[in-house]
Amino acid sequence: MAISADGKLLATLSQFDFLKLRDTATLQELHTFDTVLMGCHSVAFSPHGRRLAVGSVGHEAIRMWDVGSQQKVLTLETLSEPAQFMSTAFSPDGNLLGAMNRHGVLYLWRAPAWAEIEAAEATERMEIQQQ
Repeated sequence: MAISADGKLLATLSQFDFLKLRDTATLQELHTFDTVLMGCHSVAFSPHGRRLAVGSVGHEAIRMWDVGSQQKVLTLETLSEPAQFMSTAFSPDGNLLGAMNRHGVLYLWRAPAWAEIEAAEATERMEIQQQ
């Protein structure tokens, strides 16, 4: 499980591969995400609380979700041997994401600035609306 930096949201994983977002004050379920295809093993909030990263299994190491829209933002894959990603964490600035598999191998992904990601998402939304 993971708690957002502001303490308002709780993300929980279950043995049945459910990722649930809850209000920490009431524990009321706010959303159940369509999770990773092969299982969920770890979860982390980005420092600003707008993204959730879920550690998976296989070549699909991480799935990232937008907390506000509950939409999948991206999937990070590995080219190496498939494994369970049991630990997931963001750097304090949110621009580095790490996941460690059950064999102790650490994978790191460096992200563009959040402003760049948000600009790309806004452009994509505009293109969809124009269709």
